[in-house]
Amino acid sequence: MKITITCEEDVITASEQIIARKLAYENRFVSDDCYTVKQIAAPYHLKPGDLNSFLCDRHVQRKVGRSYMLEPKYRGKGYTADRRRYYFNADGQLHYKVEMLWTAKGREFVEKEMRKLCK
Repeated sequence: MKITITCEEDVITASEQIIARKLAYENRFVSDDCYTVKQIAAPYHLKPGDLNSFLCDRHVQRKVGRSYMLEPKYRGKGYTADRRRYYFNADGQLHYKVEMLWTAKGREFVEKEMRKLCK
C-alpha cells in the first residue's frame, strides 16, 4: 500500500491505518468470545483487582510486572488469549501492551474456582 502524505493530517491518518492493520493482524486469534477480568467480575459485584487477587491466591495466575499470566499448570489449556493494544507515549513513540483475556472456557473455569470458595 502506497501512502501519499501532503500535510500533518495525512500523517495522522496514515499512522492510524498502519496501526489498525497491525492490530488486526496480531489480534487475529482473539475471538469475540473473550472476556476481560472486569466483565467476569461484574456479575459478582467484584472489582477486577479483587478477582485478580483471588486468582493469585488460588495459584491460577501470578502478577508479573503490571500484568498477569497463568501459572504453568494452566497454560495451553485454552483458558486465555492475548490481545495487543497499541499506544503512543508522550514523546510520540509507538508502544504496545499485551492484555490477557479469558476465553469462554476460561470464564467457566474462573467461575468454577469462585464456586469452590462458596462451599
